[in-house]
Amino acid sequence: VPQAASIITEAQIDDQAMRSIADVLRYVPGAVISQGEGHRDQIILRGNNSTADFFVDGLRDDVQYYRGLYNAERIEVLKGPNAMIFGRGGGGGIVNRVTKRPGANAFISSSGSADTYGAWYIDTDINQPISQSASARLNAVYEEFNSNRDFYDGRRLAIN
Repeated sequence: VPQAASIITEAQIDDQAMRSIADVLRYVPGAVISQGEGHRDQIILRGNNSTADFFVDGLRDDVQYYRGLYNAERIEVLKGPNAMIFGRGGGGGIVNRVTKRPGANAFISSSGSADTYGAWYIDTDINQPISQSASARLNAVYEEFNSNRDFYDGRRLAIN
């Protein structure tokens, strides 16, 4: 089944300091993002509004929550009807997050940010070879989000 695809690579995610699906979809033609209730992701692909067209490594991820990019290797956006490939879903397309995999080289990287309203963010990526044929990788993020609006604050912690 022919489909149009947009791939956002890890280099693009890092270069543009993307932290959310909303940041990614700004670079995808035919995609619009809106914030659903409870700070969750809600997408419109090719005019079709859906909250159930998210995947992680090809497996359905239709729980309604905010999806960070701290553990994303790349984001694949397939546009067009996808029921023939995935069995169900909206006619607009899907968003698939491909997660980072362990590699052969040891490294530790971290990034962070803060703003004038007291919000801050830090993420860490640790990769460690265990043997010639095995490695382990840890991705973690902690965020406190605040703004100039009353009653808009919260925390987010994720570890993979």
